[in-house]
Amino acid sequence: MDTVDPVLFGASYVLGPREMSYLDIDDFAAKAASYRMAEDPSLWGWGKFHKSDDAAIEMTIETAQRTLRCSGLHGRDIDTLIMCATEFPAGIDSHAACTRRLIDALALGDVFVVGVTLNRCATLLSALVMANALIRSAERRAILVVSGDKIDSESQRFQKFAIFTDGAASCVVTAGGSTGYAILAGATAVEGATMRVDGEISSRLGREVNERIRQLVRVAPAQIRRVLHNNMFIPLVRMKEQNAGFRPSQLYLDNIALKGHCFGCDPLINLVDCRSSGLSGIGDYLLLASSTPGMRAALLLRQI
Repeated sequence: MDTVDPVLFGASYVLGPREMSYLDIDDFAAKAASYRMAEDPSLWGWGKFHKSDDAAIEMTIETAQRTLRCSGLHGRDIDTLIMCATEFPAGIDSHAACTRRLIDALALGDVFVVGVTLNRCATLLSALVMANALIRSAERRAILVVSGDKIDSESQRFQKFAIFTDGAASCVVTAGGSTGYAILAGATAVEGATMRVDGEISSRLGREVNERIRQLVRVAPAQIRRVLHNNMFIPLVRMKEQNAGFRPSQLYLDNIALKGHCFGCDPLINLVDCRSSGLSGIGDYLLLASSTPGMRAALLLRQI
């Protein structure tokens, strides 16, 4: 019996309401010098970032509401909620309150809730790979995936690989559909020995993921229209993704300077903006991809 590819649709995002310049970051020049980075915004992709004074859960609620509206679904249509964050509020009581806040705001009812974290800026992609597997196995029929994070200490806003922005992103994954993106394959590659704070992103893991996807669906890296990756600094993205097997023209670099690095949300944010900019069309293969030291996660989509 033929199987139907899961479909991702209703992709949405919300950024902190305060749009700011990299020059607004305290002691920016001194930090750049400490990272041995030349003061050249166009080289690195230094530009804007977004800041929120609200808790991350408020942005998460807003993007999830947008996802439900634009997908034409109601809270009762969702049977599974996957909540993602690089860092959840501390303590069991806070976890319960945060989860309850989201469920009530979206009128979800008694959904099955899963929390996904620990994979740092690959956390959302890890959840989407999981959602794809759950739908394919017929364990679940309609999964709402949400992710939200913010910088709590401004001293962490500018790091040697990215300028962080506050925001949230969301989408729905279901069994089949006529709009959005067919999910053709999901894949991950892990190297535990390099999961370190000072570890480097591995292009080899990117190549491993590409090969697993090629074996699953016979789509090679050269056939992919756009790679929608994390918004780290431009030289880093170019080097790692080209070494993973992609051409410079396949990379979506626009949002690095326009929006900054929104933790694990970047691939979904870039997916929305790539389509609205007319840079992808019906039938195009698109790769959502996130890399962090010790891990690569990716989802191959076909725009429908």
